[in-house]
Amino acid sequence: MALEGAETMSSNKFRSDRILIGDPQYFRRILTKNLSQINFHVSIEAEDTIEVEKERVKIRVSNFNVTREKAGYMLSYNINVVSPHKSLRMLGFFCVFLSFPFLFVFLLTINPIFLFLFIFCLLIALSIIFKPSANLAALIEEVNREIREAAERSLEYAEPPEDLPNIKKTGIFSHGIEREYALVTREGEMYRDIAGHATEAFSKIIDSLHPYYTLSNVEERNFRLIGRDEAYPTQWEIATRVCHNLDDLERELTHLVKLSIKHVKESGYALIASGAHPFEEPNLGEFFSEHHHIGAESNEEKTWIYNMIRNFIPEIMALTVNSPILLGKPSGVKSVRMDVKNPNVGPIEGAPYIMEYNPEQIARIIRKGDARLMDVTPFSRQPTVEVRIMDNQLSIERSIAMAAILEALALKAKKMLMNREPVPFVSQEVLAKNREAALTHGLSAIFDVDENIRLAYHGSGKRKIRAFEAVEEMLKFVSEELYEIGASNRHLMPIIASIKLAKNGKGGTLADWQLQIFRSLEEKLSGESLRRAFLEFLISESERSCNPDRDPICRIISVSEQDVIEVLGRSLRGEIVRREVCPNCGAPIEPYTASCKKCRAYLL
Repeated sequence: MALEGAETMSSNKFRSDRILIGDPQYFRRILTKNLSQINFHVSIEAEDTIEVEKERVKIRVSNFNVTREKAGYMLSYNINVVSPHKSLRMLGFFCVFLSFPFLFVFLLTINPIFLFLFIFCLLIALSIIFKPSANLAALIEEVNREIREAAERSLEYAEPPEDLPNIKKTGIFSHGIEREYALVTREGEMYRDIAGHATEAFSKIIDSLHPYYTLSNVEERNFRLIGRDEAYPTQWEIATRVCHNLDDLERELTHLVKLSIKHVKESGYALIASGAHPFEEPNLGEFFSEHHHIGAESNEEKTWIYNMIRNFIPEIMALTVNSPILLGKPSGVKSVRMDVKNPNVGPIEGAPYIMEYNPEQIARIIRKGDARLMDVTPFSRQPTVEVRIMDNQLSIERSIAMAAILEALALKAKKMLMNREPVPFVSQEVLAKNREAALTHGLSAIFDVDENIRLAYHGSGKRKIRAFEAVEEMLKFVSEELYEIGASNRHLMPIIASIKLAKNGKGGTLADWQLQIFRSLEEKLSGESLRRAFLEFLISESERSCNPDRDPICRIISVSEQDVIEVLGRSLRGEIVRREVCPNCGAPIEPYTASCKKCRAYLL
């Protein structure tokens, strides 16, 4: 060991292939905080300097630097090893001085006790003075290991910044997504305890995740990204930041879903991504939806976008139904959430066509106290059009696909506004009838075609049309706009897969998928065994939903670029790459479990 006051310094670098989504400086602060929880002391004078004492050796870590790389991130830092404190050194030398009288007495008396005392004091002195030097390499390696483990843990906490360096704000619209999950126990029972230990645990989770951000370009308001709805304790909510293109939105949504699933699971609870709990009687507010907010620059633009999306409410509903089971039985509809008298959506008489931006007038027309409580509303508290019609979507891919369709419809409306063209009018009666058919039958429903828009939207000129055919016509109608907003072939995969499956007479919606799994389990199980098995399946699928290629419909049927061309009349950007066989043994992938039939490896 060097003389008192001297230091041994080493520079260290750690590379990881995990992607750093968030801000490097914020990541550094979170890393420092995590280290402080495992006996590292954060220096008050220098925020990025930490100290830890191991085996009487003070180790100082400083000059943290985090850089984002193409294939991960790199963390660099300096380690300074300071020699033991002067008081410890003095104690060691005192023990040496103390040992010699015992040696002198031993030489005079030849009593072995004094020899033992001499050796004992000398060993203590030597261990105090020299042992830290012998263990120095091991201590540095231990500190390195603790820093690297803390860095990997901290990676998931680093919140995405408002402007990622590798993402350009090229989107035509801003976009945000709100998701509501059913908060349940690990056995699948609805969580209704609004007080006690669990509530305190969730509050600590939410605070530890730093799930807030300030929207500085409006007013100083803090927005919560993750948490429980205080009014509805059975709901776990996430809300993305304002995003500016589909890739930005996908990263943000994936990040928040991963955080929620991980920390809720660690607390002994679970999340279910469905429009309603399949076995419990729902109370008010115990339905779980997905809301999309599309940015608009004026009230007039909001009105045009609203009227355009309003015309396609049945098609959007048919694509996103995901709550077919109620009280342990198939309910007879594909969306229990939309079938009940849910005061937060509607009206069941059909959304009104808006000629003038007047929320008070619309509230009177729909007979509600708040004009926001519709399937689609231009009267959001933010400068957005809010789409509230969708059940919670199980996969992130499907949410992004729906985001692409909504933005394309919004762009079509924006073009009409610029040319002062009114949005074609679909009657409320036709909307109400088709809406009912969509929530009952999904993509298998038969829609009436309104005479006012038969030629505008449906080139076939049919008076009756299957829901999946109506979706195809909608996509053809906005094919150019899909390209202009930056949508790729990959983004549209879940929708194309649903259309293909519906054409084959196999439903094609998440609700149909739930029913097929439920009925296959029902053939083998009943009662509590059926309930437990189905809820375990839903929880497992919900927890895996943030991984790539987890859309259930895409796992049942493959999609190619030619399929995209057949539906849209053109191809979008990018290739479609799907894993069809196990890379380990070459056996086919099992569609519902995404596992290899031969070696049972979990792949997707």
